[in-house]
Amino acid sequence: MPSRPNACSLLLGAVLLALSGCGQDHASFTQSSVTRDALQRPADSEVDSAASANAESRQSENGDELTPDDLAGGPGQRHIHEATGETAGAENGSSDIGEGVAADDPAGAGEEGAGSSSDVLATILGLESAGEATSDPVEETMTPEAGDDIVVDVEEITVVPELSLGLIQDICMSKPATLKSIEITFPAYTEGCAWEQGDNLDPVDGVARARVEEYVPLELAQDETLCGVAFSSDQQQIYFDDELLLTFNDAILMSSYNYNDRFTTDNGLVFYNWPGLIDGFNPGKYKSTASYCIGDRNGTDPGCQVPITNTTGQFQLTVAQSDAEKLSLLAKQEGRADVGLVITGDNDSNDCKHSEIRVTVDVMTVSGSPTIVP
Repeated sequence: MPSRPNACSLLLGAVLLALSGCGQDHASFTQSSVTRDALQRPADSEVDSAASANAESRQSENGDELTPDDLAGGPGQRHIHEATGETAGAENGSSDIGEGVAADDPAGAGEEGAGSSSDVLATILGLESAGEATSDPVEETMTPEAGDDIVVDVEEITVVPELSLGLIQDICMSKPATLKSIEITFPAYTEGCAWEQGDNLDPVDGVARARVEEYVPLELAQDETLCGVAFSSDQQQIYFDDELLLTFNDAILMSSYNYNDRFTTDNGLVFYNWPGLIDGFNPGKYKSTASYCIGDRNGTDPGCQVPITNTTGQFQLTVAQSDAEKLSLLAKQEGRADVGLVITGDNDSNDCKHSEIRVTVDVMTVSGSPTIVP
């Protein structure tokens, strides 16, 4: 919807209309303008003539089209001059017309005539009220018609399968596997337990009061998925005092003593944490054979061989594929694959010590993403 003309546009239009109707140039138009003397109260003999002119002006405002002859004389012409007098006076260095009208207009003359100058302009231009004129634009809302084509730009969407154990299984079954061996080493530690340092406690015989933790990351490519794994001490004779735990991202792979009832379990994996192990029974001097391997196995299983504390020996751990897939999911979720070694102590200077431990990690991996069939 177009905006209505502003007040200045109305005034200029009125001047042009008056000039074209009367055929007067600017000079004669200014001379015919009303001055203070012309606005003096008319003599009694002139009242009838003025009243007749007012009646004609009112009739024009009430619907009859104003002609150039109507604009040439009578109060209608005076009101147009009121609207344009300030502009003309400003150009000629004078504002007598505007001042004369404002100061000396007889009471009621404007009411019986064509009204105020803005009302006359509103009547000429077909507006309800000159006060409604505005230069502010009106926003136009476009509403789609029925049958219009609506085009929606849709960006290409890539659907990423939710990471899950099922997805890991699909990955491991979808592509040929690659076998490789990774060697990791835990250097010998001979300093003993750091009693009462950090969250280690003071020595107490027969229970775990301190420990040493060491971690080595497995070097796996970002797009590699672990599908199988086995650990061995590479025919090396190892030694530790008191107890040993081997972990993968804190999930217990094997331990020389089964502490599982002190830890939390998730997705079939038992997770080590030191606060849970504090004051756990230390069977060191009793030569217990109650070891543990992932998959709820113990030392009676050929794939779960763990040395006894304070003796030399080897360890051997073969992880079932179902458990290897759980470890693989854990690695993907955490973005790491850290093998950890924990050695505990209860009360003496030899506790928390271990020999060098070299571990061979045999891994089976696949690269890339699986083919997901809907």
